[in-house]
Amino acid sequence: MVTPVYLADNFKEDVDSIIETTYRFLLNNGDEDWIQSVYAMREVNSWEYIHSILKRVVPIAHIIGTDGEIPNARIQLDFMNFVQRYSKLGTMHLWDETRLMAMGRAIRDASGDGQAMANAISEFFMAPQGEMIEKLMDTARYLTLQQLFTLQVDYTDPRTEAKVELDFQSLANTTLWPAALTGAALWDQRATADGLTNLDDHLELYYRVNRRYPQEITMHYSLLMHLLNQESTENFISESLDVSVVNLGNSNRSGQRLALLNNILQQAPMRNGQMYPMIRTYERVFPIQTNATDIELVEGVPLDRYCFVDRQPRRVITENGMGNEQIMGIGLWGPNIESALNGAGNSELDPLQVLNNVQSGPFAWTELVSSSSFASNAVGNYVPIPFDVDSYGGRKVIA
Repeated sequence: MVTPVYLADNFKEDVDSIIETTYRFLLNNGDEDWIQSVYAMREVNSWEYIHSILKRVVPIAHIIGTDGEIPNARIQLDFMNFVQRYSKLGTMHLWDETRLMAMGRAIRDASGDGQAMANAISEFFMAPQGEMIEKLMDTARYLTLQQLFTLQVDYTDPRTEAKVELDFQSLANTTLWPAALTGAALWDQRATADGLTNLDDHLELYYRVNRRYPQEITMHYSLLMHLLNQESTENFISESLDVSVVNLGNSNRSGQRLALLNNILQQAPMRNGQMYPMIRTYERVFPIQTNATDIELVEGVPLDRYCFVDRQPRRVITENGMGNEQIMGIGLWGPNIESALNGAGNSELDPLQVLNNVQSGPFAWTELVSSSSFASNAVGNYVPIPFDVDSYGGRKVIA
């Protein structure tokens, strides 16, 4: 879909022009604060990142008889090291003579002797460096959402065919990832599905592993609608409120119904006085270029599964020592060569000096590529790292 641009009526003199670019902002419909509360973005200086998982269990003291020997306590210690390499992300916008002339015509047609209008049109045609950095961040968010919902990243860029493959689910407790539902149990089977019981059973498995419940159950809005539309869910709410619930799946007031369901679930504490996790939705659409000309809108959150979110403090050792992290993982931005080469010109380069001048994080720059065109570029090296793989969990519930 093309962003609509409405210019002034050419038959009127000295009219105000209006440029409407709503669509580009509608694509960014996700709650960035929520993503940041789950995975924090950080910059690191090393070219490879060593991810170590340490599991340590110290047994309680023994009962010993009078004059008895004190037995040696065996500390169970599992230590796994993984060298994580970054995935290189990049985007470029080429501005040739044809596009620059088109931008000039748009500015002229918008009547603009006003600099603000000219600047607005310029930003619409071109990609400011800040926007290009944001596109790198969007790719990072897309990969991170895959990891959050599956503890895996398996993505092949449709245009470059470059692959990103990360698998942490194989390190986690298998009970946290039950087999996909099938047949009459699928959540889109209104008469036979029992989504709330599925969630209860899964939460019990989670508690056995972690001795706590997650804080949230996150899913796409369309999956929530299947859950609300199930007869078993309607019956649960009707019995809880002792009222008749008609057409609970009606999307017109789905937000009110979700709030009602959460309130009912949280009225009765679970084990150790812990509360039932909040059910919440998250949606984000990413425009992904599939070839030289076509762009496809892709959902960032899977439509067929939910995941658990748990931000309770976990112990993490970094270069700053031992600390508590109330996030589920970190998105690491490593160094990139382009940050050191930018502006070097055609002078002889010293490789050691280049390495000493590299910067970490997303990086954008503009360069002249011919006598009549220039390119805006942005690159970044990124990898998402999960903390405490046993705090993750999810299940596929739609075929």
